[in-house]
Amino acid sequence: MKAPLEYLVRPAKENAGLVVLLHGVGSNEEDLFSLEDAFRPEDLVLSVRAPLVFGPRSYGWFPVQFTPEGPVIDAVEAEKSRVRLLEFLSWARQFYQVEAGRVRLVGFSQGGILASSVALTEPDQVNSAALMSSRILPEVLSQAAAPDRVAATSYLIAHGTQ
Repeated sequence: MKAPLEYLVRPAKENAGLVVLLHGVGSNEEDLFSLEDAFRPEDLVLSVRAPLVFGPRSYGWFPVQFTPEGPVIDAVEAEKSRVRLLEFLSWARQFYQVEAGRVRLVGFSQGGILASSVALTEPDQVNSAALMSSRILPEVLSQAAAPDRVAATSYLIAHGTQ
């Protein structure tokens, strides 16, 4: 069965867990793959390419316009990418034989938005999410799972240089 999204893989020395790297807007799956050595050797690391083509080697999870009032997103496309990422995670867990509770999402910018979107709406699918220079979409908060389910997921949120 073919993967629902393109990705790079660093094989695991054991089957301890799965780390999924999600790049930001205008980048590609190679962007965060250089972080692969920051993760335990026993973890499988997949760096996923966003589905929308913005240019040569330039991809995104959803269109965004940067206005003086702040970023304006295409919420419909953001939701499509959230669903597509969930499909990818389901495929990857089955293909690589990884339990849902051993999946960690790491995202930069738009990738962090997708990581939080999945972790907040489907917390049983991941055990942690790291968001770097990112944010949580208000549209996702209205879809978030019950607080007791969300609280079981660990989060790291980093923004800035220190």
